[in-house]
Formats: sequence, C-alpha cells, structure tokens
Amino acid sequence: MIATIRATDHKDLPALSKFLVRLYKFEPSDFHFDPQLLEWKYLYPRAGWQGGRSYLLERDGNIVAHAGVGPASFRLPTGQVVNSLTIMDWAADSTVPLAGITLFRKLMGMAPTVFIIGGAPVTRQIMPHIGFRPVGDALTSAAWLRADSLRRQLQLLKKHYHVISPKDFLHWSEEKWSEEKLSLPPRSILLTCDDALRNTLTEMVPILQELGLSCLFFATGASADETPSMLWYEELYLMLLDADEPIVLRLPEADISTSIGPIAPSEKHSRWWNLVERLSQFDRELRRGFLDQIREQLRLAENWREQFLEDPTLATRFLTLDVAGLRQLAAAGMGIGAHSLSHPILARASEELAWQEISESRNVLEKALGQTVWAFGYPFGNAATVTGRDLRLAEQAGFRCAFMNVGGGLGAKINRSKIGDAKIDHSKINQSKISRFALPRVHVTADMSLFEFEAHISGFYRSLRKRLLGGDELEAVVGT
Repeated sequence: MIATIRATDHKDLPALSKFLVRLYKFEPSDFHFDPQLLEWKYLYPRAGWQGGRSYLLERDGNIVAHAGVGPASFRLPTGQVVNSLTIMDWAADSTVPLAGITLFRKLMGMAPTVFIIGGAPVTRQIMPHIGFRPVGDALTSAAWLRADSLRRQLQLLKKHYHVISPKDFLHWSEEKWSEEKLSLPPRSILLTCDDALRNTLTEMVPILQELGLSCLFFATGASADETPSMLWYEELYLMLLDADEPIVLRLPEADISTSIGPIAPSEKHSRWWNLVERLSQFDRELRRGFLDQIREQLRLAENWREQFLEDPTLATRFLTLDVAGLRQLAAAGMGIGAHSLSHPILARASEELAWQEISESRNVLEKALGQTVWAFGYPFGNAATVTGRDLRLAEQAGFRCAFMNVGGGLGAKINRSKIGDAKIDHSKINQSKISRFALPRVHVTADMSLFEFEAHISGFYRSLRKRLLGGDELEAVVGT
C-alpha cells in the first residue's frame, strides 16, 4: 500500500466533498462541503501565507484523511508577533488506523505554534496525547462579511431584485408615501450599513461601485471628528476579553460593582452586555472616563488602544471613519444617515440624553458634510433597545424616516399591536408615522450562506418562523 500526503488541488474537490460529507454524516446537499465553498475556503490565495491550506492523506489513490489549515498570528503583551495556525475540518477514515494523527503531526511542523478551538469530544480526547494542553476557554465570533461573499450577495440582489438607491428611496418616500404605506416598485431593496467603519470605504465601496450600486451608511457623530475612534461598546468588549485574572470592577459613580475575570464565554458576554446597558445611561464624555477606569482596573497597559491605531488590519475593522473618510464616502455617491452621537442603548438613556444623541447626531453630520441627513438608524435597533419615545424623538429631530435592525425582508410589516410592554391607544397614533420611523431591516451576518441570505431577503425565513413559532414579524416600539 502506498500512502502520500499532499496539498489539495482543484481536481480533488468533488472527492473531498464526498469524503467529508460521509465522515461528518451531513446531507449530500449541505452547503458546508459544497465544492465551490471548499474552493473559496482552501484554494483562494491568502496574503501572507505561502503554503496550501488543505491537505490530504491518500492510500492507494483514495482519500483517508483530511485537514484544513487556518493561518493566524498572535501579538504577545511584549509586542512580539508569533505566527501560528489552527487545524479545521480534520477527518479520517476509521478503518485506517492513525491516518488522522499522521496527517495532523505533519501539519504541526508548518508553524511555530498550533492551536485548536472546540472540536468533537473524540478530538479533545486525542489532543493531549499529541502535545496539546488546554489553556482555557476561547470566545469566538464571526462578524466580518468577506468581500467575495458581499459581491455574491449583491450580484444576487441585482439579478433578482430591484435595488434602489438612497436618493430613489427618499424620492419615493417624499412623493408616494400615503397615510397607509410606502409605495415602492415591486421587489425593491435598499442597501444599508451601520457604524461607518474604515472597511466600508476600503472594502465595501469598491464592490458597490463595481456593480453600479449605492448604499445608505449610518454613521455616528464620531465620524464628524478629525481623528478616528473605536465604538465604545466594542472597545469595552475587547478589554474584557483581555482580562486575564479575577478582579472586582468598581465604578461608584455609575453604581457598578461586578466581578470580571476568566469566566465562561457565555457569562463574559452577559457581563459585557450588562455594562453596556449601565453605561448607556451616561453621555459620551462621562462614558469615556468610565472606560479609562475600566482599563486601569483590568490592569491593561495605558497604551492598550494603540494596537488598534497602529495595526492596519485592526484599524480597518475597529476604527470609525473620520470626517475626511466620511466625506469620501459621500463623494463616492453613497447616502449618509445618522446613527446617534455615540451608539448607546437609547432605551437605557434619559429622554434628555436620548434627544441629544438623536438630534445632535444629525446636526454634527450635516455640518461636516454640508448636506441634509434625512435618515436615522437606531443603535442596536431591536425591540429591547428602542422605545416608542425614541421613534417620537427621531421624528421631532427632523428625520424623514428611521430604521430598526430586525424584521425585514419582502412583505415585512410593522406590528402595531404589541409594541414593547406599552398599551397603545391606536386612535391617537398616526400609523403611517409608526411605519416610517420603525422601518424593518434584514440583519446580514458573516456566517450566512447565499441560500440563507436569500431566504431572509425574500421573506421566506420570516414567514416560516411565524408559521412555526407564531407571533408577529417585528415587535417595534411605539408607546409614548
């Protein structure tokens, strides 16, 4: 018998797909091991990595083991960068003893360090026997939408839907919004994007221009500043992830005293969200001071934030556009909407602070751009974070319309009967204004397949959810 280890080639993808489907016991139609997805995952060029990213162990010409390679790097507290990799889609035929371990050991020599996140129970049992040791829990997330995924999604929308520009949407809302509904062309889609991070200008706009499309970008007041900054709640989250020992976090001025440290990922997330809710009660200057106190109490270096300014990859992902970047975004033909001054949970803010966050965001952006800012996107944008008061304040601030972050898709409707916990006297409410200031949207995530994406856009997912679980499509808040 002849056994060989080699990098996966394009011609191997159909056989590899069948091998992985069989060993993982997936349905043959499951998209996770579609040959086109495997090609994107393992064979597309990767900057900074010269080797292959998928390897096979063959015996007599048949695949008996596979492992994918995910290149990564770590920045140590000393500033040193260590190259590493993780192994994924590791699978071996149980009828061929040691096939999987033989391949794994071979790949371990490709980088100074190798790490594993998760894995099946049998994988976790094997790891200590080949040199691995547990070092704690890892909290992972997938929030970035890759450029090629975005391009495919936009191509699908352009082929099967009527993608309208922000200017078109404004025109129709001004001219054709009756007392009952907004009249748009059939299958109309408006593209929107929140936060106005740097990667919207460097990665998203070129693809939009390539396809002849435009998007409505919701920017916070930070994008009217001369220098870029991080979204405060993301900064808080990243600081908590860096906490490496149990401590007690005390912010007497904010009435906060809570334990933070090496806790389970799910608990760390809930602690973070609790802090976000608490700190949303304060304006951005006070909140900035609280974040500095948190950094000190977590024993992070005074220059901790500098890594996000100096590392080009981190800066692109975590920094907002400054005013020069915002003007570039507008000059590229994109629409600009407001996303509050500093992205708090509006439902946790006083009416005075909520008014300042909503109205002043429009003022500072209009001053920076020299043009009307007519749309508002609620921060976080779901029924738990937006109240009926906030809808009213958005209208009073002079916006033409405002957007939630849930409940969208073709055929979406606003639920006017169950709005938060408020009891509503419909005789005193202008329903067209409710719709105008609680417009639903589809929230697109990085882990959506193209099929899932269209299921959400077409309204199929929402309709299926309603049929199976009952309830209404969107519980927007109307109240007082």
